[in-house]
Amino acid sequence: MLRPSVLLAFSFFLSAGDFPLAVAAEPPADGETIPDSAPGAGAPQTPLAKILSAASPTDSWRLGVLYDRDVFVHAPDLEEYNTPLKQEVFKKTPEYAERLSALNAERGATLKSWHYVKVEAPKIGNYSLKDRGFEIELHSNIGYGTQDARPPKSIDGILFPSLPIRLRPWGILDMPRDAGTNVLLVYVNEAAGLRIEESRAECILYVLFQVGWRQSVQYRFYNIRSNGVPWTLSDTPLAAKTARVVLGNRATGEVYFDREYRVQTGSGTKKK
Repeated sequence: MLRPSVLLAFSFFLSAGDFPLAVAAEPPADGETIPDSAPGAGAPQTPLAKILSAASPTDSWRLGVLYDRDVFVHAPDLEEYNTPLKQEVFKKTPEYAERLSALNAERGATLKSWHYVKVEAPKIGNYSLKDRGFEIELHSNIGYGTQDARPPKSIDGILFPSLPIRLRPWGILDMPRDAGTNVLLVYVNEAAGLRIEESRAECILYVLFQVGWRQSVQYRFYNIRSNGVPWTLSDTPLAAKTARVVLGNRATGEVYFDREYRVQTGSGTKKK
């Protein structure tokens, strides 16, 4: 249990909105001038738009339904089959076989395709001369209730085991050493670092990926509503087998960082 002074400090930082969460990509609104929207008839694509044109915005819930081959969740018109017995009987019909075949075909195409999540306004720290790069904040492991909890290497419900994401402890008062913010490391040379520092307000982060498997994960989360007692939480999110991190400029479409990361064979991940 944490001391009241520590909980007060946690409350201050969280209420200040100091830790923005990564959000799922959405289609651009009318008139929105971001590089993955069409720049105009006949206009050449920016480098950022060209990269994004090969992927689609993420709907992690839909990806999960396809991955799990859940015909009943995938098709809302089958809501009448709302008990295990009704579903078991329906599975013996030709209609179920047809629907499952169509779902498998869609699943196969989806797993081969590229998708992306994005962080609209990434909080980028100063360039580290020691690490030769930047830390980009994703989410913290402390909050008000478990609705704030996220697996450490996840963005918008997708797990990225290959990405260089680490925990940066807050290091204030009597805070536990494993309480802090998960940050993504972006390694760039000094020239690229200067360009990023000068345009941080216009930066946007994308992570393109291909779905690999479901992975069982356990992680600690400090719940302020229970006096900061650490909870051990479990989840089985979809994991990306390949991830491509792209940091660009939303206004100009420039790309400052573009690197692909693959999960190493025999990494010891728990797959499902």
